[in-house]
Amino acid sequence: MSTHYIHERAATEILMWLQHAERDLVGRVVACFDGKAGKIRSVSLCEEHGLTFTMDEHSGEWPVSTIRFK
Repeated sequence: MSTHYIHERAATEILMWLQHAERDLVGRVVACFDGKAGKIRSVSLCEEHGLTFTMDEHSGEWPVSTIRFK
């Protein structure tokens, strides 16, 4: 197996999981550990935090790991 194939496969997996997260999270109302709450507007990839999201009610981005699920 070539290195190019392995990298292409990894990139495809990452994009597949990003689409999965978008389907599950966009439009959902969530609360964060810092007390902010709102409806998720978008989900994106970030080099520093991995998967991040934005909310309609607040400016900025937060790591998905800060969402409090019940």
